[in-house]
Amino acid sequence: MTPQPKDLSQFPVLLWIPGSLQIFGGHTIQFERTATYLRALGWDVTVDFTPEVDLSRFKVVQGLGLTPRQITECKTRGAAVLLSTVYWSVEYGYPTYRTSDWLRQKLGRSKLAIKTGLQIIRGTGSAAGLKLAQQAYSQKARYDVADILLPNSQLEKECIIRELGTTTPQMIVPNSADRNIFRITEPWQNRKNSVAYCGRIEPHKNQLNLIRAAKSINVPLTIVGPSHPHHQHYYDTCVREAQGADIKFLALQKQEDLVALYNSVKVHAVPSWFETTGLVSLESALCGCGVVSTNQGFAREYLGDHVEYCHPNDIQGIARAIQAAFQRPPNQEFINHIKEDFCWERTAEATSNAYLAALNQ
Repeated sequence: MTPQPKDLSQFPVLLWIPGSLQIFGGHTIQFERTATYLRALGWDVTVDFTPEVDLSRFKVVQGLGLTPRQITECKTRGAAVLLSTVYWSVEYGYPTYRTSDWLRQKLGRSKLAIKTGLQIIRGTGSAAGLKLAQQAYSQKARYDVADILLPNSQLEKECIIRELGTTTPQMIVPNSADRNIFRITEPWQNRKNSVAYCGRIEPHKNQLNLIRAAKSINVPLTIVGPSHPHHQHYYDTCVREAQGADIKFLALQKQEDLVALYNSVKVHAVPSWFETTGLVSLESALCGCGVVSTNQGFAREYLGDHVEYCHPNDIQGIARAIQAAFQRPPNQEFINHIKEDFCWERTAEATSNAYLAALNQ
């Protein structure tokens, strides 16, 4: 076991997601809650979602989406660098719904590889150059220069090793729900046969197929969350698809305000195209909801056999999963499992151990 210094505050910590101020989601909640509970353990923690940070005083940096250059700069200044991976498998299938935003981003990511490929054809470049160009946009380039990787599950850890071959040490840090906030306040039998979805509205989250599934079985649906700033057209498409049905869109709400929503419905559904965890699945389960989860990703390690699974591209499959979840009253064994194993206290403890391991490398 890594020895623990008496005063953890002598190692200032930065939790950093550059440029995430406008994109709220599970990743920002994860960092904010982790910071709160790390402070309770004695760490001096700063959370920053801006692109540029004064790195001079930090001894530990935990980042998400850091570039190799940013990681190297942190290490040059004497900080240990740990990366929250939130890794999406190469088997991840992007939604069949395409937008001009998606196409522009895809072309932008391919530009350097295309340029290098043309140089090879003209005899002014090399295959090695193409490989480096491709790798510049890969996760592996980031992971290889970090000190420790922090996947959220064993499945995610194994996937990173299998697909990327990275040898950077990994320590699993579970994602969590706040057991001090989310709880059952309304008896399950008093709730309506209705469905909720909480999260950003974007193609990856697949609200469009959820709307179609709810319409197909005439089930009320409430969608809570902001439109992704890069996918306004998708949001507008969802609103049009919902017209004439019992489907409501609500603005982003604080976690504390979601308790009443979760307790007003019997089912919470997350039919995303990929999920590493699905924080809202844990939160809604603590509030007694039956849960529908995507079968794509690593959520099964958290949810086990306690929920209904669906494929994101199968609208009727999503509908069947919702109907099956209506028959799942609150499972106290599952709720206790979340409270004990997927609480922020446990997350902070695992994160703290990872920091100490990085500092002792």
